[in-house]
Amino acid sequence: MLDIPLNLFIPNSFTPNGDGLNDSWIPLGYGFETLDYTIFDRWGNEVYQCNRPNCFEWNGSSHGTLLPTATYSYLLIVKPINQREQQVRGQVTLVR
Repeated sequence: MLDIPLNLFIPNSFTPNGDGLNDSWIPLGYGFETLDYTIFDRWGNEVYQCNRPNCFEWNGSSHGTLLPTATYSYLLIVKPINQREQQVRGQVTLVR
């Protein structure tokens, strides 16, 4: 069983359509030393990777190409302060 920090919010969908509302996906929270994540398509291909502090949000693109509406998998690697690193897996739906 994972000890997911209670102060971590992981959105399950976003709509990167340029309207200024919910245009990017990012796990939010506090109380962790690191939070890195990788996004995969339905075939398991890596489409985006975030190693903070070099990035903060995923805008629904991969290497400059807009990705289609679909459900993508993610792997979060989070290290809460003074605790061991944990992996959290889930899915996020991109809606255009």
